[in-house]
This record gives sequence, C-alpha cells and structure tokens, in this order.
Amino acid sequence: MVHLETKPRLNRDVRVLVTLDPSNYPIGFKDVLTSGDLPVVWTNTKYKMLYMNMGHGDKIFTSPIQNKLTEDAVLWLGTISTQAEMPAATGTQISPYAVLVNPKTSKVYAVNSSDGTVTVVGSSVNSTRTVRVGSKPVAIAVNPVTNKIYVGNSESGTVSVIDGATDTVSKTVEVGALPYVVAANPTSNKIYVSKTFSNTMTVIDGVSNATSNLKAGIQADAIAVNPVTNKLYLTNYESQNVTVMDGATNNTTTVVAGVHLWAIAQNPVTNKIYVANKGSSNLTVIDGATNETTTVKTEDIPCAVGVDSVANRVYAVNYASDNVTVIDGANNSVIATVAVGTRPQAIGINSATHTIYVANTHGDDVTVIDGANNSVIATVATGNGPYAIAVDTAANKAYVSTMGENNLTVIDGRRAIAGSRRAEGVRP
Repeated sequence: MVHLETKPRLNRDVRVLVTLDPSNYPIGFKDVLTSGDLPVVWTNTKYKMLYMNMGHGDKIFTSPIQNKLTEDAVLWLGTISTQAEMPAATGTQISPYAVLVNPKTSKVYAVNSSDGTVTVVGSSVNSTRTVRVGSKPVAIAVNPVTNKIYVGNSESGTVSVIDGATDTVSKTVEVGALPYVVAANPTSNKIYVSKTFSNTMTVIDGVSNATSNLKAGIQADAIAVNPVTNKLYLTNYESQNVTVMDGATNNTTTVVAGVHLWAIAQNPVTNKIYVANKGSSNLTVIDGATNETTTVKTEDIPCAVGVDSVANRVYAVNYASDNVTVIDGANNSVIATVAVGTRPQAIGINSATHTIYVANTHGDDVTVIDGANNSVIATVATGNGPYAIAVDTAANKAYVSTMGENNLTVIDGRRAIAGSRRAEGVRP
C-alpha cells in the first residue's frame, strides 16, 4: 500500500527520479485520477542512497527495464559521482480526504487537503464555515468528551486543535514531519499521531497539549480505540501483527492477524476487534478480553470494515469483488454477500436505522443497504471518486467526501429508507 501523504518531494534534499504512470496507480486510484505525481524511485542528495518502491509481487524481476534500473542503481552506488539537479514533476499531488461527525454536536468536519482548510457543516447543510489549519491536512479525529477536533497537517508537521464550541483553532501542536494518522482516546484524553518515515508515534495530552513519544518501533497505518476498555489497536500494512496498547500505561502486546492489514474496526459492546487482511482476503476477529483470534473468509481484497454495534453485524467491503460480506458478530458466520458498485472502498453505518453506506470509488456513487434484510435500497451519485464517509446517527444523514474536488455529498437517510434518494452538495 502506498501512503498517499508519503511525499518525498516535501524533503528539500530529495530528488525524485521515477514516478508512476497514471495507468499504474495503486488500488483505489487507478481510473479515478488521470494525472498526478506518485514517486517510486528517489535519492537524497545528502547521501549516496537510492530508494526504489517497485512492488512486492512475484513478477517484480520479470521486466528487463526494471532489472536494468536495478543493475544501474547498484553500479552507481558503488562509484563516486555528483548528483544532477532533476526537473520538478508536473501534475496534481494525490491526497485522500477525511470527514467525521462530532457526535456531541452533530457538526461535520471535512478536510480540504488542497487549500489547508477544514469545512464545518452545522445542523443545516446551508450552515457552513471554513477553518484555516496547516498545510496539506490529511487526517482528522474528534474527542466528543472535550469537544475538540484534531487535524493532522502533513506538510506543516503539526496538529491543529479546533475548539468545537467556537470552531476556531485554539492551538497548533508541533508533532514532527508528515503526520498522516490521528486518533483520539476519550477515556484518557490523549491523541495519538502516526507519522510517515517515523518509527515512533507522538502522543498529545488533551489538557495541556504537551507532547511525548511512544517507544521506538510503534507505528500505525490505522488505529481503533475502544474507550470502554481503554485499549488501542494499531495496524501496520507491512506487518502481520496488530499491536494492542494499554491506554493507561502504553504497554503493548502483539496479536498475529493476517497479510497486509488494510483496515480495522471495533465493537465496544462485544469487545471484538475486526481486521481486514487484504493479502489473504479474510477478516481476523480479535477477542478483546483474551486476544484470541478467529478468521472469517471474505471476498477479494477487503479494504474497509464497519460495525453495527446494535445489531452486532460486521460489514467487510471487498474492493476487487465489488461486494460486501455481512458477518454475524455473535458467531462469526457469513450471512450474506451484497453486490455494490465499482471498486468500493469506504463504509459508514447508522446503527439506529441499520442503514449501511458504501462508497464506490470507481463508480462515483454510494450504495445504500438495508441492514435488516441485506438488500440494496438506493444508489446515490456523488462527485468524482467518493473516498470517505461519516454518518450522523442523530440527524440520519451520511456525508461523503470525494477525491475529485472539495465537495461533500449529503445523503438523507430518511429518503433512502423510503426507497428514494436525496443528495445535496456542500462546498467550502
């Protein structure tokens, strides 16, 4: 998996040598973006080094051109030479968008990575405001207990703290280069920030905004927080283990999960944790009390997981199969497979109405599923490349963020349940 905010060009000493052609963009972006800058080979001018990210498949050494590149790289590393200035690449830098609902206020916060802002949507879709944060914000989390929102600014190396009462930035916290994952633990009032190219995580004290670092080796591509047990579950795509962290002591243990851990979700009611294993096309279920695991078979490339904690149902979104695997949380049995749109990649769930929203990134739409009978009740058109979903349970609305523009599609759940559909566009 390529972390979209792992941008070597942000380092002034880096010279990018090779970027991917759009036809070879990674999962989730091919056919959605037709141009862009995705470096795969670069060097740091301060050192005699070369970084090559050419994939992990069994055909990696079957290309004569790629083999020549590797051979020339080894020969260059063994000689003394100076590095020539490389021209800057053209195109649009790739960034995902993040969106969440603050359950305390029902306000929606959507990250606009391109212009360094966060759009705040009030109780009405016409009630919006824009909050200026740092450069290239890519991640967002909320602590509903303190009514504070935390925005990770990848290019600034900071986290902006937004006061939910005034929707203004109350503090800018230095956390280190390239923060790209932010998670808030409401039980301990601590905020966890994972950074690209770092082997540790920064922890922000929610009271003082003081920072500290976890021990070396702790890093996460995704974080799930169980506020009931005060435990955090961290996944790393390159590791087959889930790191379980005690929120009070920061003590950790590891649980073997699967190959290429793509997504994680938890059910605080049952104390079960669900991990999507892209490489093995299954779901690992972790018992939060014992850390014992169970494996549930899904379809191809599960890339997102959602939990209806009231109905105790689990939904695995299968990117390559264009469907969703429905799992009974009581006995881990597969009870249905629901066909959705093209290349689904995100999921949002309203546990009050048992309505499931699946973003189909290549289909430019959202599939709405009735969780009572596992049937599709609506397909809602969105902007280009729907990528993230947040659900406001109280207002019975879903907010869908797209990759193509700073735009939110608002889906009225009441209309969807009635068999029709309604989408409204919200722009900053």
